[in-house]
Amino acid sequence: MSPEGKSALSLNEGLWKHAETAHFVYHFTDEKDARTVYLHAEAYYEWIKNFLGVEQDPWKKKSHIFVFSDKADWQKFNQRVRGGLFRGGRLHQRLGAFHVP
Repeated sequence: MSPEGKSALSLNEGLWKHAETAHFVYHFTDEKDARTVYLHAEAYYEWIKNFLGVEQDPWKKKSHIFVFSDKADWQKFNQRVRGGLFRGGRLHQRLGAFHVP
């Protein structure tokens, strides 16, 4: 896991839960928020593959998605990484993190 991912998990350590789907590993504290995210993430993943005409997906490594339900934790995380999720015009370490309002 990337340093940014480890930083996210250090906030409210012990409260994070984890789940996996075909293409993603989810880290969350609120199951309802996580359920919404994982249903949409897999559906959009498939839609994008179909839109781009990708028939075989060679990427075997799952991307990590961090779902912040608490706005204060989201803000702390953003201060720690200081925009570090994006480097060189690409999403760093295939890490997605966002706050669910």
